[in-house]
Amino acid sequence: MHTSYKHLSIKQRESLFWEKVNRIPTHRLIEIESQISDCQSVSKIRREPQCMYIRGLAGSGKTELLKQHLKKNPRRKSEDGRLIIPALYVEVPPKATPKSLASTILEEFGDPGFTHGNTQVLTSRIIKYIEHCEVEIIMLDEFHHFIDRRWQVNDASEYLKSLINRTKVATVIAGMPDADIIFFQNKQLASRFSIWVTLHYFRFDIAFLKFLKMLGERIPIEEPPKLEEIEMAFRLFSATQGCPRVIVNLTCEAYKNALRESRERMILSDFAKAYQSYKPFLDYSFFQCDSKNPFEIDINEVEIMPIQESTDYVDAMGKRINAKPITDSEIFSLS
Repeated sequence: MHTSYKHLSIKQRESLFWEKVNRIPTHRLIEIESQISDCQSVSKIRREPQCMYIRGLAGSGKTELLKQHLKKNPRRKSEDGRLIIPALYVEVPPKATPKSLASTILEEFGDPGFTHGNTQVLTSRIIKYIEHCEVEIIMLDEFHHFIDRRWQVNDASEYLKSLINRTKVATVIAGMPDADIIFFQNKQLASRFSIWVTLHYFRFDIAFLKFLKMLGERIPIEEPPKLEEIEMAFRLFSATQGCPRVIVNLTCEAYKNALRESRERMILSDFAKAYQSYKPFLDYSFFQCDSKNPFEIDINEVEIMPIQESTDYVDAMGKRINAKPITDSEIFSLS
């Protein structure tokens, strides 16, 4: 059945766009979601909680994974009127310290005095909330905020280890690959996290083309674009280097460009304009962008630039070193 969106404003259609494309289920995301659920369920019957570390570059989908699990475990009231919080999501504050992390956790519980008291007092309240609200899993986002400007791991990592020991609650953390250094410097904390997974950007393969096909089909427009066609897919890959967040943001901007011209069909120039407005962000991130707009040049001139990952780490003595990011095969040597 044909659906018309012409009666909606551009703002309404943009909202609808995000509603439809908010989560496109790839095989990898479904697999990791299942692992998060397993951590939550298994930890209820084990003496020690099963904990998990999700690592990946910005825009790879880490936060969306955690928030998707949060949606599957909504807060509710028990028969006796207690607030039940099966899953707690916490964004680690910048330059995290034991006290700032404890305060942020209490704030997520809705504690009105989340800043009042020393770390010991705040922690005691956290433990009471976890028991009272029957928390089954804690999800900490922005784990790399445990590292300071000097690339030193601060005391928050030791605090997290202690909190896991005391609460026995499954803990999932998510952060940039730079956060690996936290586990190199605190191997006791590393031993608590038996599951490590990496969210990579797309390669130019069938999984990428499937993602583009699902994205195109979800766009609320009368003639959905065939983003998965090889030439278009290659241009998108060149522009975004396979980063899911950038792909969707760029497509949304192109979609709005078409709507501004009262068209129900997206054309190449819509993406060219979108790329031009989005390029300043790419230039100041870890992307290496070609000076040429991949949506304006001949397909034979389109190039793929390499992704620049941070390779600077700090050893246990605080000396800055240069090394490759930890690989999946090296993960189990940390425990």
